[in-house]
Amino acid sequence: MAYLAFASWPLGEVDRAIPLLEQAAEQRSNDASMLSDLSAAYLARAARSQNHQDLMKALAAADRALQANPRLFEALFNRALALEQLSLRDEAKAAWEEYLRIDDQPGWADDARSHLSALR
Repeated sequence: MAYLAFASWPLGEVDRAIPLLEQAAEQRSNDASMLSDLSAAYLARAARSQNHQDLMKALAAADRALQANPRLFEALFNRALALEQLSLRDEAKAAWEEYLRIDDQPGWADDARSHLSALR
């Protein structure tokens, strides 16, 4: 089931992937990677639909992922992005700084630095 969720995601089928990820995350509630993927799916849907509730769900899923694995950089990134998109500037700045303490390599860290710079 989780494979189908991941396979459908790149095709832009976020609406189809989310229920599958939700079900998989429910069955494996301590799977930090699964919860982080669910957070990313909510963020993707929120970007398309401008749904505030999806941003809240993305933040909650990222927080749950970080409870399971506090150093999962994907979940840290998703959390910071959700906070930023929820216009929680101070919390977002702190989250981007926390992300950069874990990952300072080129790639996602460059994006994190750009977000942080824009918030300052």
